[in-house]
Amino acid sequence: MPRPAIVSARRRAPAAAIAILAALSAAGAAHADDSLLYVGGSLGQGNTKVGQINFNKTDLGWKAFAGTRPLHWLGAELAYIDFGSPKESYTLAQSSAKATGAAAYGLLYLPLPVPLVDVYAKAGLARIHTTASSYSTSGTCTVGNASCGLFALDRKNTQPTYGIGAQAHLGDLAARIEYEHFQTTGGSPSLLTIGLSYSFL
Repeated sequence: MPRPAIVSARRRAPAAAIAILAALSAAGAAHADDSLLYVGGSLGQGNTKVGQINFNKTDLGWKAFAGTRPLHWLGAELAYIDFGSPKESYTLAQSSAKATGAAAYGLLYLPLPVPLVDVYAKAGLARIHTTASSYSTSGTCTVGNASCGLFALDRKNTQPTYGIGAQAHLGDLAARIEYEHFQTTGGSPSLLTIGLSYSFL
């Protein structure tokens, strides 16, 4: 005849197994939350610099991005960036520039006690394509005159990039604000944006 202690242990075994399975399911759900993929877009102020002509102007900039967060404190992101098309007028000339590019980042999230708010730092590499030109606005400069073109630039650089950001979660949506700085030869463009992202499995 089974001893009472053995019978009691056998009766507790199914309950313990159910508790273990529930704990594992909860852990899996938490991990799934951290593994969400997301896409989004941001709009703000892009700053374009071209050192050869002392060009330093801002314009409406934007970016589209997609990322993943496999761990609560670690993520990765890809982005396409447009810094805008600023122009600047001088006494006898007008200059314009445009910078666009793609970037890949690693994101490090700070451990905050507030579950719906994230603060993070990001760093990676960006491939930036910069074009710039300067033309004479003098009345003696006619169409087709080679001297009208004072300066022209078409350059691509792959350089480090870094930034900081913060975001607040609203269900599957997150509102974010970011500042990003990029390195290029002859200038260092930057981007300050606010945007939204949408998370999905």
